[in-house]
Parts: sequence; structure tokens; C-alpha cells
Amino acid sequence: MKSPTAGLSSNWKALQSRLKSSSASLSTTTTTKTRPVASSASSSKVGKPLPKAKSKSKLRPNSKTIPQTSLSSAQKLRSLSTATEPQNAKTTNNNMTQGSSGIHQQLLSLQPSSAGAMKRTGNHVALDCEFVGSKQPNGTEISLLARVSIVNYFGTVLMDDFVKPEPNQRITDFRTWVSGVTAKDVLYNPQAITYKEAVKKVADLIHNRTLVGHALSQDLKVLQLTHPPLLTKDTAQNSYLKKQAGVRGKAKPSLKKLTALLLNETIQTGQHSSVEDARAAMLLYRKFKDEF
Repeated sequence: MKSPTAGLSSNWKALQSRLKSSSASLSTTTTTKTRPVASSASSSKVGKPLPKAKSKSKLRPNSKTIPQTSLSSAQKLRSLSTATEPQNAKTTNNNMTQGSSGIHQQLLSLQPSSAGAMKRTGNHVALDCEFVGSKQPNGTEISLLARVSIVNYFGTVLMDDFVKPEPNQRITDFRTWVSGVTAKDVLYNPQAITYKEAVKKVADLIHNRTLVGHALSQDLKVLQLTHPPLLTKDTAQNSYLKKQAGVRGKAKPSLKKLTALLLNETIQTGQHSSVEDARAAMLLYRKFKDEF
């Protein structure tokens, strides 16, 4: 006869074996479920691109190709305009060699020509000057030449210089609010030229050429120069332009008014630019050449 202890021992052993097999099957089941999930998630992220990325890539070519045509024409016009500026143009203040880009573009478009022709002096030049004031011992104020600009038929800058006062002259009013000239431009500017140098350069450039400008008598008076009347085209004196501006008699229309009415451009919104004014006068002359 077997002892009770031996029976319990065999039952206990059987129970333990069942518990071990049960836990082993549970661990195997858990392992087989989790591993495939991880591998499938990994493969889906690496192998398949997101659908949103495809929609973005389709939009990119359209956004690039649309403006290319418009930019090409604008770039050509800007490069043409830039090409007409002399390489040695001075930039000692914000106004130097600057002017209305619209006016310059109109000058370029009126009669397209080669880059070489645009840079040449040609037969027509436009002149404009800026002045400062000098109070005299008797209390009167005279105008001194402070900046002089000359452009050719296409608006290319041929001359644009600040002019320093003579040793015996004293500037009492820079008239910066209208002239744009400061003490730095004419008193402390190593590139500023003397009055005599300025007069010689102007005389050489206008000699035997058609001279265009607005109220040229004042500019020529300060420069102490004369010019043949038949070669002088003054937009302030032209009867047709005066009529268009509604000005009668001896009154003179302003260059700003003529430019706005007849050229649809805005100039002299603040400090004047002699380059801008010279270009505006040249454009008025070219557009209404038959009236001069």
C-alpha cells in the first residue's frame, strides 16, 4: 500500500508540470503577436512615401514656371537700364545718378538702340543744376553751383558732379530741402570738383549739340555760359507745352507739372535730383519734338 505522502507528491508534480506548460504557451503566444506588428509598421514607414508629400511635389513646378516668362522681360529691361549708367558714376549721396526709373524706361523704349549708342554723347544732351545760397555783405543772396548733371538722348548719365565753392565763397544756405545738397557733399567730398572744372566739362559736352533743359537761362547764367538759340530747347519756354499746362503769357509751367500731365510720371516729391530733372526734360523734348 502506497503512502498518502507519495500520492500527494505525484499529484503535486503533475500540477507543477501543467503550470509550467501553461506559462510557456502564454509567453510563446505573446512573442509571436508582438514581433510581426513591429516589423510590419517598420516596413510601411520606410517603403511607402506619404501621400501628402506627393501632392506638394505636384504643386512646385507650377509655382516656378508661371513667373519665369514675366521675370525674363523685366530682367532684360533692368539690365538695359543698368547698362546705360557710367561705371564711374558717383554715389556720394542718395540722389547721385538716381532718377525716376519710369522716365528712364520711357527714354529707352522710345527708340531702342544698341548699348554702344546709348552710352555715346550723341547730338542731344540735357542739362540740369542744383544750387546753394550765399548771402552777400549787402544782404542779398546769390546762387552758387553745387551739382551739375548732363544726360544724353537716352537718359544715360554723362556728367554728375558735386561742385565745391571757391575759396572766397561762403555757403550760407544749402537749400537741402529742395536741392538735396549737404555740407558733406560739397565741403568734405574728395570727389567734388571745382567751379572751373565743372564749367569746362559742361562747355565741352554741350558744344555744337542740341541742349535740352527746363529754365535753362538760370543754369547757363550761373555757369557763365551761352548757347546758340537754335540749339537750345527749353521745356519751360515752349509755347505748346505751356498751352497744355494751361499757362499763359510770361508764366512758366513747372517741370513737375509738365511731367505729371504729359508723361504720367511723378518727380520732385522731396529733394530734387538733377539727373531726374534732366531726364524728364529730355523725355518731354523727345515726345513733343515736332513742337520745338
